[in-house]
Amino acid sequence: PMADDEVEQLSEEILSAFGAEFEAGGAHVTREADEGCVAVFGYEQVDERDAERAVAAALAVGAQRDATNRVLADIGSAITASVGIHSGFLTRGGDARRVGGETVTGARHLAQHAPIDGVLLTQACRDLLEGRFVTRPHGRIAGRGRAREIEVFEVLGVAAARWDRGRGGARTPFIGREVVGPRLSALLSPSAPRLIALTGPAGVGKTRLAGACVAELGDAVILRAQPPSAAPYALWGAVLRGVFSADEGTLPEPAFDRKFEDLVAGLTADRGLELRLQRPIIELLLERAAGGLGGQSPQSLDSRIARTVGLCLEACGAGLVVVLEDAHRADSPSLTLAPRIIAELQLPMALLVTTRQASALPWPAGSFEHLRLGPLAADEARGMVRALCAGRALSAAVEDDVAERSGGNPLFIEEIVAALGEQDLL
Repeated sequence: PMADDEVEQLSEEILSAFGAEFEAGGAHVTREADEGCVAVFGYEQVDERDAERAVAAALAVGAQRDATNRVLADIGSAITASVGIHSGFLTRGGDARRVGGETVTGARHLAQHAPIDGVLLTQACRDLLEGRFVTRPHGRIAGRGRAREIEVFEVLGVAAARWDRGRGGARTPFIGREVVGPRLSALLSPSAPRLIALTGPAGVGKTRLAGACVAELGDAVILRAQPPSAAPYALWGAVLRGVFSADEGTLPEPAFDRKFEDLVAGLTADRGLELRLQRPIIELLLERAAGGLGGQSPQSLDSRIARTVGLCLEACGAGLVVVLEDAHRADSPSLTLAPRIIAELQLPMALLVTTRQASALPWPAGSFEHLRLGPLAADEARGMVRALCAGRALSAAVEDDVAERSGGNPLFIEEIVAALGEQDLL
């Protein structure tokens, strides 16, 4: 058995490691007296990805916990670490380092109700994730200090590329998108291969608009992916994971072989033969190959990857829509290949890329269709406030204040209205 001082030192090291994972994700971390910690994302400046960063950091803490337990197994010990994630306002202590308030209390309450080693979050946090993580309903729990129960969800992991029939998830009607919405819908039903860029600042609704337009496509097959990392060609690896339905790690060899043969069968004889020759590229992108492809120049590798991804997408059939979200997080080699992949296709399909700035896309002029989303105009922002507060009588002053503070950003409007509603200030 370990001495008390050894246990105390080990606990300190473990909590420091957990705190470091949260800090690496951008959080302000304070220690708790009960051998826990509070990590605040957006402590200095709020960002639309704070919820995503919080969940990613919580999963990283889980991985750190598992690694620690593998070491502790040698002495017959183990630790647990549960996380609760909540969003809203907070208060700072007198030294400006301590934080508290209803949001912190709510997160602590979620952690107490979480499964062992689990991560729980509220519906509001889950909505902010926009499908980037896999979650499942955990039921309803009594809100801390509230009469009504709240619905909570358990985080299971990161969402890989996935097939679906589109998703909308709209909470309010679209406002101020009367021109760009129909234009995007038309572009997503092409008569030839088409590359589309939907750009705009964080929070203006690129993902939601793309999802709504995709949902209108009926039986069209949709493949969504996002950059899993900034490693070279990681974006196209994510796309192929969707094609091969390899969301849960590496496919067993028989399943991989069957899917590969299905793709070959979906092509003409000559293009199917070419896909067979490019199988090493598929295995490289899916991280199935033990090593890289030695002796390849960057130009040759680019050409082979573009050709291979194009053949795989073409094998999925005409009318396929590939949605690549948050391309500003992707590696440059992946982005550079997008026009070349489109040029490889011989069937009509669309490749939609959402990103913050078109200037970050290394694509030749004329090789893609460009749609821009900007903040809502003042009257549109006020209309969104009214839509979110349907059934409540709001003063013009409240509408104007929210519209001004949000800068017309739809995400910020939703967050401000939600925060005011939770505190009964509407």
